[in-house]
Amino acid sequence: MADPLTGGCFCGALAYTAERGACRTVAHCHCTMCRKLTGGSFATWVEVPAGGFVFTRGEPRLLCSSGFAERRFCGDCGCHIAFQYVGEREEIADVVWIAAGSLDNPGELVPTDVIFARETLPWMPDDAALPHWPGQMPWLRPGIDEAPEAS
Repeated sequence: MADPLTGGCFCGALAYTAERGACRTVAHCHCTMCRKLTGGSFATWVEVPAGGFVFTRGEPRLLCSSGFAERRFCGDCGCHIAFQYVGEREEIADVVWIAAGSLDNPGELVPTDVIFARETLPWMPDDAALPHWPGQMPWLRPGIDEAPEAS
């Protein structure tokens, strides 16, 4: 695996490696679910190929947070590591979304989008340089919020 992404949880019980692949999306998500799951004001997710994502230390706990997503986190420290769409279109189930904060070198990546912008907390500064999608990006959930909103 050339130039992989590496990371893990806060306590060190979990570690992973991920193939960069055609990582086209690094998205700041402002949805309520991501805020609750991470305990932050928003979450940043990095898209990587599912076939190139592997835990190299420990086994994550799983949480089915909705009818379409399975989340992976550390059972010891609670650190949220990744999620993957399940039961939907194959092209979006073939990727894993890594929590950028769990990466060893998150500064290597550059954000590409803001999703669920309509749920951004009113006191958050705006990253006006990025496309803002009111909800999910349309290539992940066709028919939902097809155009980015003006920021």
